[in-house]
Amino acid sequence: MAEISNLKLYDQSIQISNSFFGMESIKVNGKALSKKWAPGGADHEFVINNLHFKIHLNLKNPKKDKSTISVFKNDQLIHQENIQLKAIALNRFLIGIAIGILVYYVLNHWVF
Repeated sequence: MAEISNLKLYDQSIQISNSFFGMESIKVNGKALSKKWAPGGADHEFVINNLHFKIHLNLKNPKKDKSTISVFKNDQLIHQENIQLKAIALNRFLIGIAIGILVYYVLNHWVF
């Protein structure tokens, strides 16, 4: 998983990650609190010290649009940042090339 952001809020370390296949993960102080599959972003909700937090990921096309992370505490926006997804875009590009080469190899050597 590629780390998108590492936030420090209220003495808590919040790590936000996203995999090539769109699996998002939210860890607080190393403990996984939310995991969802959402290629375009999702809402992750969890409770820390009786406070309700929601992290909204808005993941767009890394070449054209800005992606954002919004953090809400008890439905109030407390943090928002723009993020760059260059590492994820590069991973997807390289895996796409590898899949294309594999398909070409299979079609030319095993099928025909």
